Amino acid sequence: GMVIIATKISYWLPLVIKNAADKVTDSNIYFVGTQQCIEFLKSNFGSSIQYRVIGDFNKIESYNWLLLNETFWNLFNEEFLLIFQPDCLLIRKLNIEFYNFDYIGAVCGNVTDNTTFTINGGLSLRRRLAMIDVCKGLNEKENSGNINEDIIFTQKMRTQPDRYNMPSMHACNQFAIESFGNIDTCVGIHGTDKYYIDRNILSK
Repeated sequence: GMVIIATKISYWLPLVIKNAADKVTDSNIYFVGTQQCIEFLKSNFGSSIQYRVIGDFNKIESYNWLLLNETFWNLFNEEFLLIFQPDCLLIRKLNIEFYNFDYIGAVCGNVTDNTTFTINGGLSLRRRLAMIDVCKGLNEKENSGNINEDIIFTQKMRTQPDRYNMPSMHACNQFAIESFGNIDTCVGIHGTDKYYIDRNILSK
């Protein structure tokens, strides 16, 4: 399954979803957002995508809190979910090798250290039951939303290598681009309004 979360109507939102549907044709697409956004998208897509309603929020803390709760992951049934945000551009369908990992996304954070870099969640493939498993073990501070959800998932899962299969920096660079990565293999680019697109494409 593919999941996009948004709480604001924008011109780009339907285009991002159409791009995703064009590149990954054999997957359910779920839109998670406010009722207002859902009505807007229904006028574009009808019942060709599936909808899940959440309350209105404007703060990153609310987004973090949402993904750090097992209730969110229980909205879906698929074994794997491709999370993508409104600032993502998908290039190609997923290579089967990426399903070997419980969580994979672009490299961010400490990008020079293979043991401490963060796996960016903005465009990421996640094993749903692994996400639920992590959420069940979070303490109040971790579950508060004050720390980015992808930092929490990366740190919690990396410290339990016998429980979760986590990718190397090289594998993440093959999967997606944030500031850098392999354009010839990646499923897509996250942060199309900044980073890679600005520096490597628009400047040429």
